[in-house]
Amino acid sequence: MAAFALFLASGAFALTAGHARAIAVGKTDARIEALNQAVAAADDRTAAFIQALSDEVVKIEGGRVFIVRDGKATDPVTGGCCGCWRTRDWTAGGWRFCW
Repeated sequence: MAAFALFLASGAFALTAGHARAIAVGKTDARIEALNQAVAAADDRTAAFIQALSDEVVKIEGGRVFIVRDGKATDPVTGGCCGCWRTRDWTAGGWRFCW
């Protein structure tokens, strides 16, 4: 997997929020097309996002895409911290963040 990540990181493609959303959400054909475009010329953020998809740690909330590992949410585009991610609150009917 490391060689694949290095291959992906060799390009100049910058992952955007729109690309991340298109890969993570939607109809299968559109998601595959978005993934193919991203893989064609990927950067390290794209490789990390694809790995997160593989690890099943990508979450979608309010139209935004997050990578959630060990209770901490990060932005797949910037890699910046978005706070910590609590488990699903079934009584409130949504995901809850703590900052």
